[in-house]
Amino acid sequence: MISTVAVYIGAAIAEIGGCFAFWAYFRLGRSIFWFVPGIVSLMVSAFLLIRIDGDYAGTRTVRCTTRHH
Repeated sequence: MISTVAVYIGAAIAEIGGCFAFWAYFRLGRSIFWFVPGIVSLMVSAFLLIRIDGDYAGTRTVRCTTRHH
């Protein structure tokens, strides 16, 4: 199984690549076709992040309580 650190590194690289694709389109005037790899890269990043066990992802359960006065 892939280690948690490797998944985080892969997700970070995919996210940076996806954000760069959108930045290149908007700031550098690249073709609209830069959106396709950008979207795919961000989807890969999201997919990798959901593969992380919740204990390592910094998630916690928060209970909402309402106080009645």
